[in-house]
Amino acid sequence: MKKIAVIISNRQAEALRVAAGLTLLDDTVDIFLLDNKLNTLMEPSILKNIQMLNMIESVRYFYNFKDENPFYNKFIFLNNTLIARKLLDYDYIIKY
Repeated sequence: MKKIAVIISNRQAEALRVAAGLTLLDDTVDIFLLDNKLNTLMEPSILKNIQMLNMIESVRYFYNFKDENPFYNKFIFLNNTLIARKLLDYDYIIKY
């Protein structure tokens, strides 16, 4: 089983779609949201992908900004230094 990190940048909906697809391989998939909130208003498919990913217990979410919105309840806050250290543990890192 491989460990895969998906870093969400500009192409948020595509990154979440790819992360969802990677879970089908029974690999560990962690999602990193860096610096930007998810833009669910402009891209409704983001919300649909998050809802699907939330049904998969092995998926973990990390982010590097504080937000009190309940939407981010499943996200774990890590500062940039901790994220950099954590990324060293992955077999593959995919950035979208």
